[in-house]
Amino acid sequence: MSITDARARNVKPNDKDCKVTDDRGLYQLVETNGSKLWRYKYRFSGKERTLAMGAYPEISLKEARIKRDEVRRLLDEGKDPSLEKQIQKALNISKYENNFEAGCEWYEVKLTGKSESHRSRSLRMLEKRAIPLSVHTPGI
Repeated sequence: MSITDARARNVKPNDKDCKVTDDRGLYQLVETNGSKLWRYKYRFSGKERTLAMGAYPEISLKEARIKRDEVRRLLDEGKDPSLEKQIQKALNISKYENNFEAGCEWYEVKLTGKSESHRSRSLRMLEKRAIPLSVHTPGI
């Protein structure tokens, strides 16, 4: 039986994690801390696997079902959805390799509130790895 948006919204956490099932492998995992997470359970190469699809309410029931259908299409094509997700994530990360602006953004976001010694070590590492060599070496 399919769940409704009202059911997804109103389910309360228990003393144990619980699953509220939709259909065709989609379910909402309700954790003890109140988190409501969309998961998709599938089989690939004879093994049972689970794919994280996002958190409710950021990902609505309708969006979770759309994502589930996309994953089912990948399975029909003989592709592992988990591997495809990892490849996509790696491609998104690789576009920022050796990008100083991305490094500066990371520095500002991740190191806010850290100690000064930690920030200075991180900045040295960032300068060493993210700024091209030609900037550091005069005459090149």
